[in-house]
Amino acid sequence: MPFNSARCGLCEKDLRKEKKRHLKNTPDMFDYVNDLYLKLYGYNIDDETALCTACYMRHSRSVKSGASTDDSNIEMDTETRENETVTISSVGLQATSSSSDAKTTECSLLTEDTIKLPIAFPGFSKKYCLVCHQTLDDGTPSTKMSDEIRINTFIYHSVYFKDGSRSCLRHIEGDHLNEAAVKILQKYHSATAENTANGEHISLLIKELQSHLEQIKPQSLFKPRTILNFDAAFLYSDEDYGCLTGIDKEQFNSLTEIVRMRNTENRSIRMAIGCLLTKLRTGLSNQVLATLFAYSDRRVVGKINHSAYDALLRDFVPQYLGFHHITREEILKKHTTPLASALLTDGDGVVIILDETYIYTEKPGNNILQRRLFSLHKGRSLIKPMIIVASDGYIISSIGSYLADY
Repeated sequence: MPFNSARCGLCEKDLRKEKKRHLKNTPDMFDYVNDLYLKLYGYNIDDETALCTACYMRHSRSVKSGASTDDSNIEMDTETRENETVTISSVGLQATSSSSDAKTTECSLLTEDTIKLPIAFPGFSKKYCLVCHQTLDDGTPSTKMSDEIRINTFIYHSVYFKDGSRSCLRHIEGDHLNEAAVKILQKYHSATAENTANGEHISLLIKELQSHLEQIKPQSLFKPRTILNFDAAFLYSDEDYGCLTGIDKEQFNSLTEIVRMRNTENRSIRMAIGCLLTKLRTGLSNQVLATLFAYSDRRVVGKINHSAYDALLRDFVPQYLGFHHITREEILKKHTTPLASALLTDGDGVVIILDETYIYTEKPGNNILQRRLFSLHKGRSLIKPMIIVASDGYIISSIGSYLADY
């Protein structure tokens, strides 16, 4: 729970019209409440934490009686004093006064009515970011977490944020938290730790899931789900991206920012580029890709791959391939090895290597094209691109591709 000195650190009661009792003035009380709160919720209390009178009285008796914070059972008793009665139960505290200006105060406290769950329940505050715990009153761009963000965080990271929770804007990416925010959550909330939850937490969680399911149309429950989803970057690691696309996650993100495409109802930019790179990497058929990406049929996959191919050829390839994308001086300075320079030049020459390679293809149905693509040397259908590289292996350009009979 982010702590606010204007509210009780335990029950969040408004203290602007009531006497504040700062825990830092009583070290024994501070240590007792801090250990208890750390055990129940996994957070340390702030040095400036203040309590209301009801919370302070309850825990001061436990401290004076030598109650141990290792014992999860908090002694509940009833004491009668002159002109004042304090009743404590496992649910809360109710204090009444017999004076003319008597007031009734209800206060929800730390109780023993809790269970252990592998789900984290952060506190609730609109003045603090519930991800990084930064104060939002200093002009930090912030936003209210949408229902999709909260549900996705609960499903994939086992952290449940209450409705109305706020976070810094930099933590949000689409309908989920970005990688940096996930790492912060993993730091504060271990995935294997068992966290304490009370009846209120569980009740809110159940109602939240019920409301979320009610918003889903019945037919969408049976709609094919996307097996591969590049829009949810947090679902895959760098190894997964390398296995599917041949590049890591950071390179993939940079690539999608370079190309100029528009998002459509059928696919996003990330899904289009991911589909094309997956096909190039794995060689899967369009029918298989349609199943993996939940597209209607292989023709849709073909159109998506064609759009992604045109975008890469227009926006990406000219920046990294071709004689115009790099100068002679850059090749000489960055991509010429000392050994090649010493053996093949007088010290100021550029060494380039031209080599023809093979790209195998399927057997075409056209008889004339089949005869021109068939290589007697390899015994297979193929095409031959001419690759021009520097002495350190840097690819400068590619010429072709040529048919096998060229």
